[in-house]
Amino acid sequence: MEAFLAALLQCTLSMSVITLLYAAALPILSKRYAPKWRYMIWLVIAVGWLIPFRPLIELPFLPPQGTNTPLMPVPFTPTSPVTNNTAEVLTSASETVTKMPQLSIWTIGLLIWLAGVLFTSACHLLRHRRFMKMASRWSDTVTTPTILNLLNILKREQGLKANIEYRTCSSISSPMMVGFFHPVILMPPIQLSEEELTLILRHELAHFKRHDLWYKAMILAATILHWFNPAVYLMARAASLQCEISCDALVLQDEDMQTRKQYGETIIAVVRNGRTYQTALSTNFYGGKRGMKNRIMSMLDSKRKKAGVALLCFVLAGIILTGATLVSAGSQSVSIPNTAFTKDEYKKLLALRFDGYKDMRVQEFQQKVWKATDTEGYRNLLERFYQNDQLNEMKDTNDIAAFLFYELTPLTAESWKSRYFGNGGMTGYENASNAQFEYTSTLSILDAKRLKVGEYTKARKAVMDGLLTFFQSQPEKKLQDESGMKKAIDAEIGRLTKKWSSNALTVSVEYSFIPLELIESKESQKESKDNLTEKREYPNATREDYRSLMKLKTADYQKRKLTDFNADLLEWGNEDYDRGERIGIDTAWNDFAVALTPEELSFVTLTVNYSGSENAAMIKSSRTGESKKDIVFSSSLPVKTLEQDKAVMVFCSLYYQGSYHILDGSITVGERDRCVGGVISGIQKFWNKTGIEELLTMNEGDILAKLQNITAQYSNEQIAVSIIPSQVSFEKSDERRIKK
Repeated sequence: MEAFLAALLQCTLSMSVITLLYAAALPILSKRYAPKWRYMIWLVIAVGWLIPFRPLIELPFLPPQGTNTPLMPVPFTPTSPVTNNTAEVLTSASETVTKMPQLSIWTIGLLIWLAGVLFTSACHLLRHRRFMKMASRWSDTVTTPTILNLLNILKREQGLKANIEYRTCSSISSPMMVGFFHPVILMPPIQLSEEELTLILRHELAHFKRHDLWYKAMILAATILHWFNPAVYLMARAASLQCEISCDALVLQDEDMQTRKQYGETIIAVVRNGRTYQTALSTNFYGGKRGMKNRIMSMLDSKRKKAGVALLCFVLAGIILTGATLVSAGSQSVSIPNTAFTKDEYKKLLALRFDGYKDMRVQEFQQKVWKATDTEGYRNLLERFYQNDQLNEMKDTNDIAAFLFYELTPLTAESWKSRYFGNGGMTGYENASNAQFEYTSTLSILDAKRLKVGEYTKARKAVMDGLLTFFQSQPEKKLQDESGMKKAIDAEIGRLTKKWSSNALTVSVEYSFIPLELIESKESQKESKDNLTEKREYPNATREDYRSLMKLKTADYQKRKLTDFNADLLEWGNEDYDRGERIGIDTAWNDFAVALTPEELSFVTLTVNYSGSENAAMIKSSRTGESKKDIVFSSSLPVKTLEQDKAVMVFCSLYYQGSYHILDGSITVGERDRCVGGVISGIQKFWNKTGIEELLTMNEGDILAKLQNITAQYSNEQIAVSIIPSQVSFEKSDERRIKK
């Protein structure tokens, strides 16, 4: 929302400047350049108005653009439904009042813009419908053979084969064409000589041949999108005038002065009554006395004009370079709003992004950074930046975070000689156990005196993005062939590492790949879903159910105290017991009938799911007098297999249960989600990236140690996360030895 609105305003500001400059220069340009090219330039400018997604800068009269709250990892989906927790949560009463989210200035601005778009669109639509109804009612089809014969002759002259109807209409005062798919020429009921009618028909047929109605629709869309900006209406009027002038020039091409005067007198005669009914989606034009004067003067100007290819390219380059300038400005943003750091602290961080630092040698960049940060306070600040999880989540979407995690820290930390960068992805097939590809790239600097910072950054990005693009481009059949895919991945890794390694830098990659495994057919999937429905005590939750729940997902919900959020969730559940049950069972069975965004799905399956469990434990403790029990989570990870002669010869499986205990009542929702979600995501990543051959060398104790190491990373003074040793089940089988 913020990004779109800021981009729209950025576009409207830059295009206003370009529009006003071109409009101011047009009287001079008209003496040198042909009308056709002047009109084409207006069309290019109109396209610029229609593309609002431009690089962003902070606008002085608006609040700084916010950043999206980082997504927490989506947790496991239980293999069996959660039964008691949800019910106990929803049957408890609470005196807490649900807090409603406040509208930000961005939301208000977007609503105002949408209202203007809808109102402007409705006005044009109603006006066009009214005009078409009027034209249909008060017009008559012309059947005069001489007129129809003239029309057919002129169509053949211009190479037109379309069926174009000719009608007279008493409610219009000037000729026009309407109809995108069924074109109709409308003429006022006036007497015209054959020469005058010929010129007018040529004019309207030229509009049809050049598709001017479609261009007018494009210009109208631009005015609707920027309804609040007077400059866009100036563009629309000027483009409409140039459209008519260029059409006149086409009709009068190679005609003598007498014909030009006669044509001008004809135009004046048919529009002398001014405007009556009109629609923006027609070739009707009456630009007032000044517009008509410019049009007549252009008709009488028989001098040859230059083609405007160079001028058009100049304007197009101006539009593009405006965007490039804004990219440069936007990349120098000095802070990320809604994070734990002040603008002054961000300025200290960005003071290390020296001018032209990408062209510096790594050693030079290191020396400058180390010298500038040679104080304990500066070093502590950089450590706080690096340890901030919110910034870490933003490193692929925000230039400041990217500078911190991909350039500053890797190149100036103690372990700068070799750094590891991870990435991965998975397919999204509906009826499959999806293919997964995770990889780690190691960049080792061999010569910091020769390697440039920009070269280091390009190598990292090219390898990491290149491998992901390669994986995502593979066809379904190839993704099912594990050995074939590994050969292809090895080849691609070899190509990329060879290309980006040098005498100053070496690049290596380690990866894990889980092939695509097609599962049940659509019919069996439907049958399975039907069976699931029969087992459910409640039907799927509705969109309205989720809409009510999402009121708790305020912009700052992750910063709220967990106890306050949980109380609001209790109040929500107490308002309608059944909707809570429906959503709870959706979550337990991973069976959502409503499409949810990744943020909404994470909110439901992580935040709401575990807050509901915490509330249930609290309620049970208050009723029984027993101490509140820890919250348990569990997951059965995807079975890993190796096949030989189409028979499964090797497999590894893992099931585990973990728990967490809140130690500090002041913990926030975001911190709880980060720790619990981090453990679940960390275990999933460990399982995905560990090859089956390596797993075969491990026992249950080794696996437990790995899982406990992951939980230790996310336990702190506010929350203790642990793995239940007795609930870790690691099974493996290797029949290849038996077969031998």
